Amino acid sequence: MKKLSKVSLLIALGFAGVAASVPACAQLVSAAYLKQYNEATDYAPLLAAALQDFSSGGEFYARQIIGECRLVRAQSEQWKKKAAEANQDAPESPRAKAIALLGARCENISDAQLQGTLVSSERTGGVPDPLIVAEQDIIQKVRHTSAAPRERARLAGPDRTLEPGKRILIKLPKELQDPLFIGRLTRKWQLADTETSKPRVVYTYLRGSFRPGAEEVVGAAARLVPCEMGLVCDEREFSVAMPCASTGKCDGSREGALLRIFQSRDKDFDNALSTAKELAQSIRDEEGSRLLVLW
Repeated sequence: MKKLSKVSLLIALGFAGVAASVPACAQLVSAAYLKQYNEATDYAPLLAAALQDFSSGGEFYARQIIGECRLVRAQSEQWKKKAAEANQDAPESPRAKAIALLGARCENISDAQLQGTLVSSERTGGVPDPLIVAEQDIIQKVRHTSAAPRERARLAGPDRTLEPGKRILIKLPKELQDPLFIGRLTRKWQLADTETSKPRVVYTYLRGSFRPGAEEVVGAAARLVPCEMGLVCDEREFSVAMPCASTGKCDGSREGALLRIFQSRDKDFDNALSTAKELAQSIRDEEGSRLLVLW
């Protein structure tokens, strides 16, 4: 029997630990990476492991880390300057803590890693990342359907509209229900049209056993779904820490940020919270949760 490499052994141990400590995430192909991402104060070890093993979600997590650290590396000095100008640079201030946290996670990742080519078939053995494959499959389905003559006529004809037209239902198996991946799929994202090179905005929504409400409320609920699915969404989470570092508007969690947005709108806030829980439960309960793609 061949000996496991050091990286493979660490990943295997990571999965064993997750199985014991995070039952809700035990079926995820990316469970080990999710656990490390939630706990990371330094992204360098996680990035090194992820680049060696795409088969367990490594490419997806490597791209997540590189995307975050590119932004941090480009903006951190400006953040510090603005914090000083706003008298928010005291070491114990929430803004200074956020800047320090984001900087520490990325400081041991080299500029070459941030600027270089991510994929290396030699390092990964040619095994694709199932999360990346799933996303590419969605993109291909969107492109295939949007290329249909009837759809092109709808977009170009006299009755053309900016309202979403075509809809595709795509299953999201339990092993791919990674909270960061779900977060990526449940927000607006641009898809380049291969024939015209013009970007199109694609909207994706998770659907389950819940009654859709106002778009703003459902969109807010979708933002909280990853928190219900295993992502730690306190003040350390990137989407919470980054605006704190950038603008000084600091929240204790994603839910806290949502509460600030829905000031004096308790009913909408409560609706968003309950919808997020229903969405997350429906994802966990279904063998293959449905993802509705609109454009």
